[in-house]
Amino acid sequence: MLVTLEAPELESQLQAVTSKFVQAQENASSSKEKYRRLKEAAKEAGAVAPLSWIMRSRG
Repeated sequence: MLVTLEAPELESQLQAVTSKFVQAQENASSSKEKYRRLKEAAKEAGAVAPLSWIMRSRG
């Protein structure tokens, strides 16, 4: 005999965690792209204020 157990609350939690994970991945990807663009722009003198570059490099 096979028994199937259902736990709607666990399914709901899984969906919530999966959604947060996807959001975190998208945020990381976006941050990485912003950093890459800022780093590239910083190669040109005066394109990025020194304080902006320092703050982005730390965070």
